[in-house]
Amino acid sequence: MKILVIGAGVTGSYYAYMLKKNNYDVDILARNQRYQYLKRNGLSIVNVKNKDEYHTEINVINKIPQDIHYDFVLVFVGYNNMETVCGDLEKRNNIDSICFFGNNTSGFSKFAKFSNYNNLLLSFPMVAGEIIDNVVHVNRNNKIIPYEFKTVVGATSTNNTKKNELANILRDSGLRGQAHNDIDGWLKYHFAFVSPILLLLYKHDYSLDALVNCSESLRQFIMSCREMGDVLKQVGFKKRYPFKFNLFYLPVGFVSKMLAKQINTEDFRYAFFTHARSASSEFSDLVKDFRALKAKTNIETPVFDGLCKYIK
Repeated sequence: MKILVIGAGVTGSYYAYMLKKNNYDVDILARNQRYQYLKRNGLSIVNVKNKDEYHTEINVINKIPQDIHYDFVLVFVGYNNMETVCGDLEKRNNIDSICFFGNNTSGFSKFAKFSNYNNLLLSFPMVAGEIIDNVVHVNRNNKIIPYEFKTVVGATSTNNTKKNELANILRDSGLRGQAHNDIDGWLKYHFAFVSPILLLLYKHDYSLDALVNCSESLRQFIMSCREMGDVLKQVGFKKRYPFKFNLFYLPVGFVSKMLAKQINTEDFRYAFFTHARSASSEFSDLVKDFRALKAKTNIETPVFDGLCKYIK
């Protein structure tokens, strides 16, 4: 089993480390200074929870070889770069399956023009962190294994065997892989949950304390999620993921208290603070494609639209 990881940021580096640690044959593609560092020093991970450090030597490349066959290519790039990478990869005949990890509001339709469309998988990486002096820092409870979340994996068809194969590989590597039959819906509802948080963080200049202590912002969070959920339901995504998304339709006062308590947890704060910092470059494209979905409905989204003015 030969795996190529494209993208040597936090998530790509972390997933490459976990796969390598569990004896998979992994190459990681990096560029410029990051490539030079990994070539000299290998891959280092720090768990910010307990300060444990982990290290492995890994084969790092700065271009994709033509003479090596890859069973899976795992792509960790921003939403605004996915089409470029897919276009580059479709020219190659040494790749079996490609999986794009990350936020995605247009689903598989984003890749419909490419010849490798039927070999594509979508997923979302469940890890938060940052790179400090070329060392990846992640927030994990007690262990480096991210047991709190699952890495969902889906394909263009429900009977695609590759999604099950990749989910098993991720699960074997401690990354809690889980095959999902509606990854498009899952990713859209995930965006409907995280985007109001990120927009409110931009509004409050990245201060979670300001957000959680502002009753109007908590109300905006809830109402924006409802609006976006209503859009998704009307365009055909009737099942909400995860099930707890339905909680946003409970009385606002009750949900506000629940959210304030959740936001005040250390894990939530670390995850969304680092995510808000790194996601700004792709956020405009994600919102644009969500608005294209909204245009197919008669749903009004005044709260979400109002928050969008805070996009960095």
